[in-house]
Formats: sequence, structure tokens, C-alpha cells
Amino acid sequence: MLLALRNLMTASLSNDRGSTFRAGKRYYNRARYLFAVFTGCAIFTLILAGALVTSNDAGLSVPDWPTSFGSLYRIPPMVGGVRFEHGHRMLAEFVGLLTIILALWTWRTDERRWMRRLSITALAVVAMQGILGGLTVLYFLPPAVSTAHAALGQTFFCITVIIATFTGRGSVATPERVSQPAGRRIARLALISVGVLYVQLLLGGLFRHGGMSWWPHVANSIVVVAMLTWTTFLALSNYKDADQIRKPALLILILLMLQVCLGSAAFYTRVLHGREALRPQLPMVISTVAHVGLGALLLATTVILTIRVWLAGLQSEKVGVKLLPNREITGGGSREYIVAGHNRKRVTWVVYRSPEIEDAMNPLRFLAFYLAGGLVAMLAQVVASPTSTVPNLGASGAIAAVMGAFLVTYPRDRMRSLLLIFVFVRVIFIPAALLIVVWFLIQLFNAGAVANVQTGGVA
Repeated sequence: MLLALRNLMTASLSNDRGSTFRAGKRYYNRARYLFAVFTGCAIFTLILAGALVTSNDAGLSVPDWPTSFGSLYRIPPMVGGVRFEHGHRMLAEFVGLLTIILALWTWRTDERRWMRRLSITALAVVAMQGILGGLTVLYFLPPAVSTAHAALGQTFFCITVIIATFTGRGSVATPERVSQPAGRRIARLALISVGVLYVQLLLGGLFRHGGMSWWPHVANSIVVVAMLTWTTFLALSNYKDADQIRKPALLILILLMLQVCLGSAAFYTRVLHGREALRPQLPMVISTVAHVGLGALLLATTVILTIRVWLAGLQSEKVGVKLLPNREITGGGSREYIVAGHNRKRVTWVVYRSPEIEDAMNPLRFLAFYLAGGLVAMLAQVVASPTSTVPNLGASGAIAAVMGAFLVTYPRDRMRSLLLIFVFVRVIFIPAALLIVVWFLIQLFNAGAVANVQTGGVA
């Protein structure tokens, strides 16, 4: 999809005479932009509705297609699985109507050739999506067809997000806004990240529809975390001052961490806890549907980041990645470091906090921010284990809040860290974007390792 879009945009640049890069009023139509956003929200709701159908085993609750219990227009009793399956069909018809309107509107009002073709592509994809949805019913939910239906649905969502993004005011970066060249390396890496996410989508779809075991999906998630972390770090390092690249990169990191949490919850409720359940349990349904929805947002955000990095690269005459000087963040006194880790397996992380965060907030606000982070983590622990009598502190949450503030404020800086492994001591410099992901994964591992052990919590 991205390669086809790249070719369309390249072919249209000469015809548009460079105005594609102008975030001016030529292509901005507020009504069309809002309608495109509404269509994207409707498609996202449709994805959630489809996840509800699969999670509740309601795929054959309405056994015929294109009719519903022999009728094209009559609404059947919305009980049991019928309310999920038939509700999904009704919402799909509404989305199809919205897509037709958006395609015609774009074709008549937008002068960019690639945008016109993309709107027609969206129309073709939604028609194909409806056919695949019907085939899943007629052939009794074959895993390959059901997975293709799910993957094409997320592709359709990404196309609509692209249309909505690049019809907004100021949606395309100008040469003045982009101060660093992306180079072919970052653009290629971002495109690979999208491919890795698509593989993850296919593996998850095959698992959910009974065509594959769970372990390939879990194993590939490690590759997804590594690729997205690497991609966003390079984007943040080279485009710190370009909001249209920096914001989606930061959003990807946030969505990635949430997705790991939801994936762990879905694995626990579906594979570990719900394997012997006679019918889908509510925790499994909620965690799985949220995992699918957040995956769609993560994929769409990565696609937008890829396109914007590629467009920024076209504005630069340089090729390759510009290596920016790294500022070493060190501490100079007892108040300037935080012990950010645990002594599990005798591995300790000591992360030095930059005093710039405290100076930016002033000491009182920084103290309030630090305590608020700990309080939120402590409350989250209470919500997760309301019956637990084990006392817990919010130290890890407070540290995570400070690290998050550092990442948002100084996304391309490196933090000086002291790594202690048994008797091995070494000072290393870790990018802020990578450090917070590593920290999050360590906390997640520790939480899973002590899930059934009655020990004090640190939240």
C-alpha cells in the first residue's frame, strides 16, 4: 500500500508544481476534512465491532449472506450473537455509504492526482472488504479468508487516515519546518516497520481465527517493539523541531507501551486463564477488542510517520542520516540521580536524571509532578489488585513519570546510566526513547514474575 502511494505521489509532484508541499489553503476544505475524520472514526468503530464478533464467537450467528435470515432490509431480533454479527453488517453498510461520499467529494474538489486515486482505492477496498466478509460466512469462517478480511479492514482504516491527515490545514510539512534530512535510511526503516506490523496483524488474525498457534504472534511482537523503537528514535533524533514528525513518533511510543500491556492481558485472559472456558469471558473480550483497536491505531500512526518522513526526505538535497551530536545528561550531586530499577537477579539500573527537568518545572512543581506519578502508579496497582493486602509504593511510577517528561522535552538526548550486573560495572549512554521502552519492559517482566508471589509492591 505504501509503495503504491509513494509512486502515486511521485508521479503527481510534477503536475502539482510543488504545491503538494505547501500547507496552504489550496487543498484545505474544512467540511471535507471533518467528514474524512468522521469516516475514519466510523471505520475504527467498525474494526472494534468486528473484533467483538470474533471475540464472542458470533461469526455464524447470521448464517446467510448477503441477506440476514432471508431478508435484505428486515432487522432480525438483536439477541445473543445476532446483535454482534448483524450490528457489524449494519455498521459496514453505513461505512460503505460514507466512503462513496468521501470518494466523490475528493474527486470533485481535490486537484492532487494521488489524492484522487487514493480515494478511489478506498472505494475499491471497501467493496472488496464486503465480499471477503460475505465469504467468511458462506464458507463457515475459514481462517485464511477471515484473516484477510481483518487485515484488509485495517488497510482500509489506514487509507482513510491518510486522506483525513492530508486534507487538514497545514498537514504537509514545508521546507522551513523540516530542519534535518531524513535520508533514505529512516524512510526505508519506517517502511520496514509497517511491514513488520502487517506481519504481526496477520499472525494475530490467524491465531484469533484458529489457523495458527499463539507463539508466532508473541515471538514477532519482540521484533515489532525493536523495530518501532529504533524507527522512532531515529525520527526523533533527526526531526526534533518538526512537529509533524515528532508528534506521531512520540504517539507511537505511547501506543506501543499500551499495546504491550493489552497484549499481555489478552494472552493471560485468552490463553492462560480462558483456555478451558465454555464461553468467552468478559475480561477476555474487553482485552482482546482493545488490543485489536489499539493495533489499528498503532499501524495507522506508523503509516503516517512513514509518509511524512519520506516527504521530508524529498525536501532535502542530502542523502543519508545526519548524525546529530548527542548531549550527555549527567548528574553532579545526590539530588541529581534516581535509582531506577530493582535488584532482581542482581541487576541494577541507576539512571541519572537531568536537572533540566526540574529547572523547567521549578522545584515545587517538579516535586508535585514526581509525587503525582507515584500516586497514579499506586492507584493503578490498587485497581489491578483490589483485594491485595500487600503494601505498595509508587516509586517506579514516579521514576517513569520523570523519564517520560525527559523524553517529551529532550527526545534526541542520551541519558548517562550506570549498569551493575553482579560485579560488572559500566557507564553507558542510552537514548531517552530507548531507555523508557526498556524501563517499561523491565517493569512488565517484574510484574509478571511476581504476579503470584506475595511480596511488597513498588508500583
